Amino acid sequence: MKITFIYLLVSFALFAASPKDLDLKNFVKKGEALIEVTIFKIDVYIASYFEKQAGSEQALELSYQIDVEKKHSIEGWTEGFKPLDKEKYKGAIQWVNDQTSDMKKGDRFIIWKNGDLVRFYHNNKLSSEIRDKLVSEIVMFPWIGDIPLDKKIKKKLLGTK
Repeated sequence: MKITFIYLLVSFALFAASPKDLDLKNFVKKGEALIEVTIFKIDVYIASYFEKQAGSEQALELSYQIDVEKKHSIEGWTEGFKPLDKEKYKGAIQWVNDQTSDMKKGDRFIIWKNGDLVRFYHNNKLSSEIRDKLVSEIVMFPWIGDIPLDKKIKKKLLGTK
């Protein structure tokens, strides 16, 4: 009985401290930017970029200011991925689109990566995970990639205004 109890305590401690639990308090916030769309400058989300241990772990948090349907998020991904080699990244782009979901005002969506491991969190709950070099290469591309959607936003996120 005592061994079972100790096993349960150890299992609970391991589960509670699982690497799948994301705590951005241990990261350094590099910058943030308000993301607006259309000529009417509709506030969609506030993007915040974080790094841990000189960039070994990265996180991009999107705090939604309005409801956004999945189809509109996929339109955003599609626009952000335009500069990429479509054939090379076809499977990675499909994976990202498949993991995309509707967002509500107040939702937090976090893209986390470390090497080729990528995780998506929706309101602090792990929603998707993949170990894939190509997904890792593109997942933050629209915001901080070599050819981002908006260079000013990239500078704000990286703290290089």
